[in-house]
Amino acid sequence: MYYTFSSVGDLEADSQTGLDALLVGTGAELSFQSRASNLAAGNVYITDYLDTTVNTDADNVFESVLRKVDTMYNDQIFIVSP
Repeated sequence: MYYTFSSVGDLEADSQTGLDALLVGTGAELSFQSRASNLAAGNVYITDYLDTTVNTDADNVFESVLRKVDTMYNDQIFIVSP
């Protein structure tokens, strides 16, 4: 689980704006990810575990809480505080 928060309520999950805190659950490694090689090198980052550019681009916008898991995406977004 990855936790992110904003003291000014500027997080977004798809079209839901003004959020204060989100939990982002990461699933098993997908075929296009390189967790094992990064872990072996001692360089593991949160971006190794998240699946889409929307979730990894270091801004305050994340995927929809309604997005379904499939073969290319298994992150799960949960709103903690609106």
